[in-house]
Amino acid sequence: MRRRILALLFAWLLSLTGCPVWGADSSRLVDSLLHRVDSLPMGMERMEVLRKLVRATQMTPSGIDYARRMLHEADMLHHDSLMAYSATLIANHFFAQKERNIDSLTYWINYGLPIAKRCRYWNMYFLLHKTRVQTYLYGERYEYALQAAEEMLSEARAVGNADGQLIAYSCIANSYQSTKRYKETRETLLKAYKLFDQPLQTANKITILKQILYCLDVLHRYHRMKPFLDRMEQELHHLLKTHPLMSHALNDYFMMLECFSVQYYAHVEDRAKAEEHICKAQKYKKQLNYESYYLIYSNALTNYYKMCNDYDRALTLNDSALVRVTRTGSMGSRYIHYLMQRGDIFYEKGDYGAALAAYREAQARVDSISQLISDAQLEEIRDLYRLDELQMEQEANHRELLRAVLLMLGLMIAVTLLSVLHRGMVHRRLRKSRQALHQAKQLSEQANADKHRFLATMSHAIRVPLHAVVGFSQILATDDTLSEEQRTEYGAMVQHNTEKLLFLVNSILDLSRLEAGMTKWKLTDGDLLQVCRDAVSSVRLAHPHMQIDAEVPEGSCIRPHTDTGRLMQVFSSLLAGAVTTPLQEGELVRLRVRLTDGLLQGEVEQSPLSDPARQTQESRLCHDINRLTLQHFGGYYQVDEEQKRIRFSISAS
Repeated sequence: MRRRILALLFAWLLSLTGCPVWGADSSRLVDSLLHRVDSLPMGMERMEVLRKLVRATQMTPSGIDYARRMLHEADMLHHDSLMAYSATLIANHFFAQKERNIDSLTYWINYGLPIAKRCRYWNMYFLLHKTRVQTYLYGERYEYALQAAEEMLSEARAVGNADGQLIAYSCIANSYQSTKRYKETRETLLKAYKLFDQPLQTANKITILKQILYCLDVLHRYHRMKPFLDRMEQELHHLLKTHPLMSHALNDYFMMLECFSVQYYAHVEDRAKAEEHICKAQKYKKQLNYESYYLIYSNALTNYYKMCNDYDRALTLNDSALVRVTRTGSMGSRYIHYLMQRGDIFYEKGDYGAALAAYREAQARVDSISQLISDAQLEEIRDLYRLDELQMEQEANHRELLRAVLLMLGLMIAVTLLSVLHRGMVHRRLRKSRQALHQAKQLSEQANADKHRFLATMSHAIRVPLHAVVGFSQILATDDTLSEEQRTEYGAMVQHNTEKLLFLVNSILDLSRLEAGMTKWKLTDGDLLQVCRDAVSSVRLAHPHMQIDAEVPEGSCIRPHTDTGRLMQVFSSLLAGAVTTPLQEGELVRLRVRLTDGLLQGEVEQSPLSDPARQTQESRLCHDINRLTLQHFGGYYQVDEEQKRIRFSISAS
């Protein structure tokens, strides 16, 4: 479902570049334009009419044929801007298909980008870039998408194109949002919003405003929506005024604007305004173009009725949304969102059993039920239900006794006081349970986001050297025309990337075992000072061009039950950095070691690991492994990147 929404969003964005909506009036216009094209000879007048025809038929079955026709004739006339425009429309057509042909899509992106850049047609150039980023997101290659979006932003700044920057910010925000990094999403969108004072295309501004409102909705910061709601209403009406035929296409966005307005006014407790916007949203809902926008409408009204304590209506809308999401076959984040929303409604309604069932189903789908609700908390909730039932039975018995025997009045008062105390305890426990549940939910979401970021980063870091090894190996194996010098160079590249890949894999395994407490230590009585000296000698031998100024005290420092091999790796990495860290000719590294109060303390200056300019995924892995290793032996590990200095210690006893 998310992939389909991305396709529809991009198709809408491109359609706002001056293309009318397909309808009855457009059909007559197409017939007229087609007749004019067939009657005109080859030339710029014919190309201008053909361009209008392509605009009028964009995203229709025949539109792709007219776009190819315009591309062919523009190529014959050597008209770069029309060629770039045609290639962008063709690429957009392939992206909007339900079953995407990635090879064809990639071909048209690569075809159109150099042409658009050559003629400085920046709008089409950055829209093609956006299609590439959206393709990465569609394939769940989030690291590639983020990198491509950041490169797009740098390029847009270099050429001074504000619309390109806005499109790039939109892509960066989509990349963050896809991995649920909503804080970074909000910061990126606010940077884009600061560009609104510059001359920009209305379509790009509407896209950013929509993303901002959606992000604020996810973060539940409804009180900050007002200025963005006003600005979006202004931009939509401006677009409708300049392109009247787009009223049907903009229907969904007007409904979305009304839905977010409902959320805002419900939050500020202005029910009259909220109900006014609900009425407007219902009118737009009758003419929806895309089914996915119904979920925005349903979510807004559900939250409104929940805030108004009208739980029956809220549940009815929630049921409808769950049915629609299930019907689309999307049982992911949207389904989980509505399950959690359902649990919140039941909880506020007081139906704790149904709330618990909804929460359980939602958390089971994200495989984190054990992190949100512990067995003790579930047992406590069951006990509270038993207490409520017991109190109701006691009160009923007391009422019967009161009516039967007036002499039991004193006992009844005492029982009532006890009942009040019990209720207070119940409410306090429920409040604590709800707070614990909320904290567990936040921790689970944070852990899930951290896991996604780590996996995305490491998969990218491993694939790059792996592709290099495979690529150069295939060249060496199949290309008989290579010179001996080229074979030596390619062989060195294979060796370098193999070492880098081996280092990454071994480091990830070491780090995983250290974090899980499953590292197999080879413990002996080792001389810590001698380990330092051996590390210095080893690095000097491996990197003769380096200069190492080492101050290690004479004598020995015997520590029982230590792993000298592991410590040797730590000291060597402090001096020489990671296996892939570039070393410069004549580079000077200073090592100072001293014994103080049962600790072996050391300091490394100008270490490659402490140089901010050389920070890579490999160096970060080295830091984590070194830190956990030294902590195991009762020491510490501190990095000062500003001073390019690393301090460490090991317990000598």
